[in-house]
Parts: sequence; C-alpha cells; structure tokens
Amino acid sequence: MTSEPKTTAVKEQIRQENARLAQKLASTVSIQQCKRLHVEVTRLKSIGPHSESKVKFIVDTNPFNDDDYNNNSSLKLTGRILPNSDIYNQSSFRIEIKTPQFPMRPPEVRIITPIYHPNVDTTGQICVEILRRSERWTPAVTLVDVIESVTAVIDNPNFDSPLRPWVATQYLCNRTEFNQIALAMVMANKLSRT
Repeated sequence: MTSEPKTTAVKEQIRQENARLAQKLASTVSIQQCKRLHVEVTRLKSIGPHSESKVKFIVDTNPFNDDDYNNNSSLKLTGRILPNSDIYNQSSFRIEIKTPQFPMRPPEVRIITPIYHPNVDTTGQICVEILRRSERWTPAVTLVDVIESVTAVIDNPNFDSPLRPWVATQYLCNRTEFNQIALAMVMANKLSRT
C-alpha cells in the first residue's frame, strides 16, 4: 500500500513537469518564425542610408547574432527611419518593432524618438493602416513594407485617422505654427541619419 502513494506522487510530478515543458515549448519561437525574421532583418539592413532604396532604414539592434538565430526568444528590433519630408528629413527617428506573432499577425511598431505629428501619439503609437489587424494584413507583408508604410505616414500625414486631432487641425489650419513646434522637437531630439 505504501507504493500507491509514491506512484501517485511520481505520476503527479511527471504530469507537472510535462505541463511546464508544454508551456515552455508553447512560449518559444518556432524555427520557421526565426528563419523568416532573420530574412526580414537582412532585408531591412539592405535599405540602409547608402542604398538605392527610396525608403531608408538603419537597423540598430535585432534579436540575432550573425552566427545563430535558431534559439532566440527576444523578438524585438530597433532601428531608425529616415523620412524625406521637410522638417522630418533633418533627423532620423528610432522605432521599436516587436514581432511576437509575425508574420501571422502584424508587428507592434512604436516610435521611440519624440515626434510632433498628427498620426503619432505621445507614447509613440503610430496610426498606419497596414498594422491594423484587418483584412490588409497577410503573412506576405514584409518588414520592409512596414517601414515603407511608417515612413510614408510620417512624410504624408493621414488626416482621416489622426491620433492627435488637434495636431492635425494645426497642421491643416496653421501650418507655420505646426512647423515651428515640429522643428523644435526634431532639433531637440535629433538623431544621426548615418
């Protein structure tokens, strides 16, 4: 009879260990997801400031060593967009891209560098159509596509869905005042474009 409680205890330990392993496995990143993300980071590196690309991006940090990318659980990268429009073309803007379910879901993108813009709120959230969980997102969308969309919104604000309506109104009705405030913020937080 003493073997039954031991057997039950051992079974319970095994069940708990299996549950822990299953949870750990579920929280890790698939090899396919890592490979796709590695390809995406490589593509982002190819649109640097000296490339022929119309949209420029500088990768600052990414979840991969140059040698190993199969066991990474940190799915965040940072880099800098280089807008082309007046005022914003005087700096680069650091963004953070979190990719926990990429490519099946859009990445979470946030502008870290403070920016005065109708489509960017004070926490760095940006209103970009392609990042909304809608019919526009497909796994075929690349991170280069995301960077192109973010840069396009910075260069050409979308007044149909501003995150800061008062800034959008100022942009449309008092462009001189908007330009002064935006330029002051750009100069106060200026980052290198190289």
